[in-house]
Amino acid sequence: MKIYTTSEVSRKTGLNKKTLRGWEKEFELKVSRGDNGNRNYTDYDIELIQNIKKYKQKGMGTNFIKEYIHNSNFDKSNEECAATLTQANPLESIEDIQQTMAENFKNIMGAAIGDIVIEREQKLKEDLGNEISEKLDDISINLRDEISNKVRKQVRVENQKLMLYLANNRKESKKGFFSKVFG
Repeated sequence: MKIYTTSEVSRKTGLNKKTLRGWEKEFELKVSRGDNGNRNYTDYDIELIQNIKKYKQKGMGTNFIKEYIHNSNFDKSNEECAATLTQANPLESIEDIQQTMAENFKNIMGAAIGDIVIEREQKLKEDLGNEISEKLDDISINLRDEISNKVRKQVRVENQKLMLYLANNRKESKKGFFSKVFG
């Protein structure tokens, strides 16, 4: 069995190292470690990662992918899987097997669709929240500018009135005593 390093798996799958480490946690992958603590990937691990990548590209939700990889038989050969299926209950009819498969498919797809809907709903909420926040910021800036302009305009008007009042008072103060008294 060939062992691959994180760098080799990164090149083989087209995923960066950070994504590989993140998926190991997110999908609870059991990647073995060497004596030095480095990850040792096998062909099985690479196949599993490629399947995760494929399902993520198709828009499948995280819970669906977890369920799929933990309930699948990736590590068995096709012959072993076929033997397991035929030995499971040889008395079952094809219709029973088809019905069971249909029920399992319906349950898995229901869960997958539910996961996708929840993830997309969260994404929409996040996007809508960001959009509303941006709009409110724009409105706040515009309102602040508008109020600032109105205040400046009002201050100019009040300053002009004050200057006019002061100018009139200066004229009054320059008049002599008799002209102030008699008019």
